[in-house]
Amino acid sequence: MTTPEKPRNTLWRIIFNRYGYVSIAVMAWAALSALALLIALLFSLSLALPLTLSAAFAVIAFVIWLRNSPHLRHLSPPASSTETLFEAIRSGDTPALISLESDYCAYCMTVGKRIHQLEHEENLRVFRLSVHSEPGRSLVEQFSATTTPTYLLMDNQANLLEEWTIALPIERVRYDVRRQTATYQAIQAN
Repeated sequence: MTTPEKPRNTLWRIIFNRYGYVSIAVMAWAALSALALLIALLFSLSLALPLTLSAAFAVIAFVIWLRNSPHLRHLSPPASSTETLFEAIRSGDTPALISLESDYCAYCMTVGKRIHQLEHEENLRVFRLSVHSEPGRSLVEQFSATTTPTYLLMDNQANLLEEWTIALPIERVRYDVRRQTATYQAIQAN
C-alpha cells in the first residue's frame, strides 16, 4: 500500500489556497484604484473621477469573479431536505461523498473541480453542498462540523463511514476513500 506524496508548498500555492479568487479580485481592484488616484493627483484632477472608477472596478471584479468561480459552477443542486438527500444516497449502488462547503471558503473554491474528479475515478457519488442552505445546514448541526470543507463518506444505506473536518489534500481524501470503499465492499461481500 502506498501513501500519498506530500505536496510541495510554494509561496504562490500557499497564497492562492489561503486567499483564493477573492484576494486576486481585491488586489486587482486596489491596484487599478490606486493607479487612477495617482493619475488624478499627478494631473490635479478632481477626486470624483478616481472614486467613480474605483467603484466601477469593484463591480467589474465582482462580476468577473461571480462568472468564473469554479465553486459556484460545481455545487450540487440543493435538496429540499436532509431526508431527500439521504433518499438519493440510498437509491444508488455506490458510496457517496458529501462535501459541506461555505460560499466564502477559498480552499473549497480551489478544490471543487478535483472533488468531482473523484466521482469518476473512485466509483462513488459526490454531493457538494453549501452550509448556507438546506440540507447543508442540517448536516453541519447533525455532524457538528466546525470547519469547511467537511467531507462525509457514506455507504449506500446513508451510514457514515468516514468524516474529515479539515481541509485535507485531495490525495489524502482519495486514499481514505479507497481504503473505506474497499472495506465497505468486503463487508458487503460477506
